[in-house]
Amino acid sequence: MLVTIVSLWAQKLFRLDEPQPFGGAELQLTLLAKALVKRFGVEVQFITRGQGPFEIFEVDGIRVYKLAYRDFPPARTILGSWDLLRLLLSLKTDIYVQRGGGIETGIVGMASRMKNKPFLFMTSHSWDVDGTHEKNRGWIYGTLYMTGLRRAAGIVTQIQNQHDLLWHNYGRESLVLPSAHEIPAPIPIKKEGVMWVSRCETWKCPHVFLRLAEALPDLRFTMVCPQANSRELFLEISQKAAALNNVTFLPGIPFEETEPLFATHRLFINTSEKEGYPNTFVQAFKWGTPVVSLHVDPDAILSTRELGVCANGDETALRNAVKQMYCDEGWWKKYSENARSYANATHNVQVIVEKFYSLLQSLKK
Repeated sequence: MLVTIVSLWAQKLFRLDEPQPFGGAELQLTLLAKALVKRFGVEVQFITRGQGPFEIFEVDGIRVYKLAYRDFPPARTILGSWDLLRLLLSLKTDIYVQRGGGIETGIVGMASRMKNKPFLFMTSHSWDVDGTHEKNRGWIYGTLYMTGLRRAAGIVTQIQNQHDLLWHNYGRESLVLPSAHEIPAPIPIKKEGVMWVSRCETWKCPHVFLRLAEALPDLRFTMVCPQANSRELFLEISQKAAALNNVTFLPGIPFEETEPLFATHRLFINTSEKEGYPNTFVQAFKWGTPVVSLHVDPDAILSTRELGVCANGDETALRNAVKQMYCDEGWWKKYSENARSYANATHNVQVIVEKFYSLLQSLKK
């Protein structure tokens, strides 16, 4: 089987010198691609975008096609879309895979139709199923996204809530497939500090984490915050973090280097206004690190599974939950063990990749 995966922001996962940040969607596709190659011998070609000219190279048995990144946004939209479509039409494939709604969803859908090959779309955010793309992102963005969604032969959602919204809003069925991760065997006994990992985006609310650190000066905080779309926001956040003695600010590190942080920190904080199912939640769970979240609680797992606490948008409740869980050893240990067990049962890549491979086989023409 020859699988073509489109993930334009994944270049940094293959080349560490790439300045453009990646997110959870890119990480998931990379992990699944590697597992498909290793476990089932699937031939995978992976399309990314990055600095410098067009390039073809191989990493871990995956053939990577890197499109040139265009700095001027209109050129990136128009010419970048043409670059992608032209490459897709030039490559042989049995099936296309793309994750996270966007203009590229429509481009992959077009290639799927023109080459008469199936397209598997995978959601990465609640925006992909709640009407945000077609209502709030402009006519071109919304039209191309809907084109791709209609062309998809199969759809994967992250959680039951996304499955239900997709059916309600678009009349499409989907397979709920949790995010996949390698589950570590031993975990450190001693864990200290409070951590936050995310791109420096307004909707991820990095200011809230810094206010939390300022309010709890006796605790140590680590903030991994690579620059995203706004240089101004990144400078503002980095300067505010530098002014706090109890905050260690890391402006972006490779994915592999975030793993020891999750392994050794006592709590993970999420301050985003809205998410799908953050990969950072899975990273925290698999290392036995409870999550304290301001807004996000996918399928209410934090509360119903006792994996952490959701503050329901209340910063005071967020602060109180962090203090209590950090200091109450019995409570923390219970939630830590729950998180670890849940990750092993739900997110083990060896289990997820089998289901993913079976789905690809069923869609292949």
